[in-house]
Order: sequence, then C-alpha cells, then structure tokens
Amino acid sequence: MKITSILHSAIYIMISIPVLSQSSKEWHYNITNKENKGTAYDNSFKIKVVFQNGKYIAHTYSNLYEIEVQKSEVTDSLGKVKEGETIVYDVNGEILSKSYYKNNIKNGTTILYKNGKAYANQEHKDGFLVGSGALFTSDHEQYATYDMDKNGNGTINHNDKSFKPYTLKYQNGKCNDTILVETLSNTGKSRIVYKDNKIADMKSWDNNDKPLAITDTVYYTRAKYKNKTNGWLDFCRENYEYPKIASKKNIRGVVVFKIDIDESGNTSNARILRTPHESLTNEVLRLIQLSGKWTPAKIYNLPVKTTFQTYYVF
Repeated sequence: MKITSILHSAIYIMISIPVLSQSSKEWHYNITNKENKGTAYDNSFKIKVVFQNGKYIAHTYSNLYEIEVQKSEVTDSLGKVKEGETIVYDVNGEILSKSYYKNNIKNGTTILYKNGKAYANQEHKDGFLVGSGALFTSDHEQYATYDMDKNGNGTINHNDKSFKPYTLKYQNGKCNDTILVETLSNTGKSRIVYKDNKIADMKSWDNNDKPLAITDTVYYTRAKYKNKTNGWLDFCRENYEYPKIASKKNIRGVVVFKIDIDESGNTSNARILRTPHESLTNEVLRLIQLSGKWTPAKIYNLPVKTTFQTYYVF
C-alpha cells in the first residue's frame, strides 16, 4: 500500500456503462441546475452516469458512500486505468476531492473540499505523499500529519480520537517499521510490523494483557451488523414495514444515513443524508432503533468509535 491521502476512503471498481435512454424505466434520473449537471442511477443505485448539456462526460461506480467520477471514456469493463482528473462527490453531489493521475498513479496536487470549499492540499509524486501536510477522514477530521521529502523519506504522525499518538517512519516511500499502538480509553493495544507498506504481523491484547484473536491483519475493518457483511440489509428485509402512505402513492427509493457506533457496538446520532419521503425516513429510523447492538469498527484489530454510513432501498 502506497502512502495515500485518505486511508478511510472506499474502494471503487470502474465498470462499463450501457447506453442510456431518457425513456428507460430502469434508470432513476435526478436532473439539477447545479453546474448544469445531471445524473442517472440504475436499479441497484450503484452505477451513476454524469452528463452536461445532454452529453455524456463521465462514468462512475458508487457504493452510496462516495461517488468517484472518472473524466475519461470507457474503454473496458474492469481494467480501466485512471488518467488525468478524478473527482469524488458525496451522495448529494457535493465535491469531496479533486486529484490527478498519470498511468493510474496519483501525481500532482490533490484538493480536499468541505461544503463546496477547498480546505486542504496534498502533493503526490509517483503515488507518494511529498512535502508537509495533514491527512483527514471522510468526515473531514484530521487524524495525522506528514513530513516527507521528494524521495519518500519521512514520517506520518498519527494523533486521532481513538489512539495515543504514534509515528510511522518511511524510507524511499516504504514503511518497514514496528509500532505499538494503544487506545486512549486503555481498552487494548496492538503491536504491528510493517514490511514494504504492508502489515506483515500483528498481535493484540486487552487491558488485562490477555491476547485477542486476530480477525484480519489489516489497518481498518468497517463496522457491520451482527458481524455480517450484508447483516443490515438482511435485517431490514426481515423487519421492515412499508409505510401505508408510501405504498398508496407508490413512493420508492433509497434512504442513505449515518450513525455513530461506539466501541461496544451501541448506536447513536442517526442522521439522514438522502430520502425520497418522510415516511421512509421514519421507517429507517425505527429499524435503526430496533436493530440493537452492531459489530464495531476496528483499527489495528482494536474496536473503535466510528461514523458508519449505509442505506436501504425501498
């Protein structure tokens, strides 16, 4: 893994886009005057096409967390190479970042945005961070600073809301360091060995120095419902009650929301990002309250409090 600007970002798979017809009933259109931009979602709400003045300008793959727009023509189904400008939007069309690629490698200036305004720049050379700056989560919270020379030598100093401060050292763009990280709440610690930017070994202990099982030797594991990848969607299918007013008016669509999940899996602070109708909003809020505890996210195999974003399609 190269030194990237946002470690918490989603993974995107670029796929080919079918020819669209304005009369096609299998596509859901959202035409706005903002920047004279239009969008179209397929029935899974994952493929999005962006066009201006009625002409195709970009294609994207979206998992309803973020939307990546690649401004180049579709050449194949899976092997798309990023070249030139790439823009990432949130689910409501607000710009999050603008980056530049050469031969699928990030080069030049990456600009980060919040509420439509730029708030930070990051420089890359051949995929590596250079210079000094800060790293941010997808919620625009700073979690680290970096100081790197043009050859990829330097440090990334982590100081986030979950762990006591720690530092990763890099040489020629690669991390071959061993670190010990401890949670601020003193609930656990992990010893991590990096080799060529990858985690080669990891051991974890609770606050009583009892070894913890290693579920996966990765930096970050997203929160899940009942420890299942599709647990939330399965729960919704089994428990949802289609609102009478929505059924009567044949209102359908996707409700996108965020919740906070603490280290123990308790949920709080639910907020709706997008909804087609208030009745569907209320049903999703009811399902969240009914769901009970979730499986918390993990960083370095240790449970942490995070903001989780997901959806349900009615």
